[in-house]
Amino acid sequence: MAGVACGLSFRAIGRRLGRPASTVSREIRRNTWFTPPTTAGPGGPTGPHG
Repeated sequence: MAGVACGLSFRAIGRRLGRPASTVSREIRRNTWFTPPTTAGPGGPTGPHG
């Protein structure tokens, strides 16, 4: 989660941990209880219910 907070890609995090990006992605998704808002413009989706 620290790598995600720093803006690192799953691939970059995986390289640092010696794990595939798909594993990092899956673990982040599994252990995240919220969906961060998207960067869509005005009127676009803003989250899981947007």
